[in-house]
Amino acid sequence: MTGKPLQRFLEFVRPPDKAGRIRSFCGMTYEFNATFFEIDFLPTIFNMGAWQIKGWSSRIALERHLQDAYVGVVIDGQNYRERPTLRVDMIPFTRPSGSGKQHAKLYLLTYEHRVRLIVTSANLTDHGSRRNYECATAIDCTPKNTDGGKLIVETIDTWKRIIGSAMTEEMAKSMQATSDVLQEWMKKTQPNRPAFKIAWCGVDHSLPRQLSDAWPGSDRIQSIDIVSPFWSQTDASALDGLIESFKDLVEPSSGLRIRLYCAVRRDNDQLPSLPPVIGEWAVGRNKLKITAHAVNPHLSEIEKIHLRITDSTLAVRSLHSKMIIVRGNKTAMVYLGSANCTRRGWGWDIPAHQANLEAGVIVVSDKSPTSFDILIPETAGKEVELGKIPAGELQYSMDDVESKPWPGFIERIELIPDPKAADRLNLCVLWRAVSAPASWAISLRLDGGMSEALCEFKKARGRSACRAIVLLSPDSLQRILTDREVLVCWLPFPAGTPFPVNVTEHAKDRLPVAPNVLFPGEDALLAYYQGRLRWEDLFPEPHEADKTAGVMEAPLRSEVDTGKIQTYQIREFVEALPGIIQEIVSVLPDERTLRRSLLGPISPVELGRQIETKVRECKRGRTAGAFQLLELQYAVARAYSLRKRECRTKEEKKLFIRAIEELNRLSRNVFDGSGAETMVTYAKKITRQTRKCLAS
Repeated sequence: MTGKPLQRFLEFVRPPDKAGRIRSFCGMTYEFNATFFEIDFLPTIFNMGAWQIKGWSSRIALERHLQDAYVGVVIDGQNYRERPTLRVDMIPFTRPSGSGKQHAKLYLLTYEHRVRLIVTSANLTDHGSRRNYECATAIDCTPKNTDGGKLIVETIDTWKRIIGSAMTEEMAKSMQATSDVLQEWMKKTQPNRPAFKIAWCGVDHSLPRQLSDAWPGSDRIQSIDIVSPFWSQTDASALDGLIESFKDLVEPSSGLRIRLYCAVRRDNDQLPSLPPVIGEWAVGRNKLKITAHAVNPHLSEIEKIHLRITDSTLAVRSLHSKMIIVRGNKTAMVYLGSANCTRRGWGWDIPAHQANLEAGVIVVSDKSPTSFDILIPETAGKEVELGKIPAGELQYSMDDVESKPWPGFIERIELIPDPKAADRLNLCVLWRAVSAPASWAISLRLDGGMSEALCEFKKARGRSACRAIVLLSPDSLQRILTDREVLVCWLPFPAGTPFPVNVTEHAKDRLPVAPNVLFPGEDALLAYYQGRLRWEDLFPEPHEADKTAGVMEAPLRSEVDTGKIQTYQIREFVEALPGIIQEIVSVLPDERTLRRSLLGPISPVELGRQIETKVRECKRGRTAGAFQLLELQYAVARAYSLRKRECRTKEEKKLFIRAIEELNRLSRNVFDGSGAETMVTYAKKITRQTRKCLAS
């Protein structure tokens, strides 16, 4: 377990030293802010340095990172407001068998040489990162220190089991790859047994029971500290459950001391904000000494210096941390995570599916009963001894959260490639028929606040799960790519609720870096492979397209317009072939990165599509086009043979074969083999050489 007592949340996700390139990020959060995620969080995990909010080059650089690493986020469906770029999987999750919320906050970062699991109370929001008092810990596993490996593997298994079919295939695949890496590392070392465990609520057992099971029975409990910003306003069953679970472990001679740490009241920053029901609960419990403490909302001068805060608006914080610290004669135990002190938060005395889905970490220390005291936040004002003041004097300040309709019957809505047309995308809808309404529809948002029905569905009897493919017109697809969501309409909510659209991994190969931004043309691709253009220069800002187009073509032109002379076109192509081979050879042994280099918008396959288009538009001869496409096939095959042998896995070979088959299909489109006998002979020669390279 790593982490300093006081630091910003973003420091936990900043790449550690010697961790290598990030391969994937998978998150679970209750609240989500797309703006914070794109301009703060993603640049931090990719270690991009200074981020220009309005800079087009920053946006393009981020898109390139997202092509090389998987990023996906699970969010509580009721809290969905907006989604970031389509290269990020956004998975709204609701529990089908009950009303518990998805309230866990877990973040899994997989690097080349390290896997980090962050367990925290912080949501993926600006407040969670900068403005709240939060708690977090990081559990790491490296090839040399695998103590946390088993715990992370178990967490991944539980995560996948809980989310189930709502999880995108790519998130499941990414998490499984992380699990496989961890198990491979653990085979080579002898990990020590960790002194911590992940505590899930809403899965099996309640949090109080998990805490009592984790406590060493040889020690007697003397005190319990509870830090929580939110408390039940109707009952104190969560506190009852904690005391009931520990009743046989309490020191009988001294009784039990309970301290409740909560937010300050809005009308007075020196008094704790607690519901009156907590005061009523404390009355008559003579064997317990129960006190309440208001957490100081102001940073101390030392904290301001440590966090380098100069903006006075950031010096005030809201309590959002959730912790339980149990002390005995010799032992201390801490829970920190996402669970508030409520019946649903702790899952006490209710079925598991009705509790919130929560996650936290339990750590036990036998070094000292004060081992975790440093985690207790600084308080303001005097302690309030509950049970000795009228319950009516307690006040509770909590914002009302507006509930909105949510189509919990839908599992996923995705853009998938059309099997009959490589450049076309269709909409795939998956839903649970059991909980679906009698009729519902998917609509597209139009300008002026209007909407247009895209497709309608009726109740499917006798089926538990349903799947439908919706063919999209170019205009409908463009609208989805722009909005990144659709409207789900059903009675009694005919106006519809926004639902995020994801893009399957293969479909992302044909995804533009931004709406209305076209793929680079043949001239630009050749200039890139010749080393005369940077990757970022291939995607000019939309409103600068006219200016940039001339600049991009300039390196390819002299005073004479050679662009229309086929001989010059072929020469430029031949000079780009070594760059194409080198680009593929140098790609890291990672399926996502390799697929982008072979099949993405900057790839030999995309170059082949541009050539085929030129032939189809009669801007290039069929023989010349066929020659280029055959040479591209051979270049891809040569790149495979030149890659290190340890890189040439079965999965990697499949990608190379897929690229070669696509180029072969394009070459058949432009040249049917009739006439030019020399070209037919040349095609057979290239085919033999290609097979030889793939067999090497």
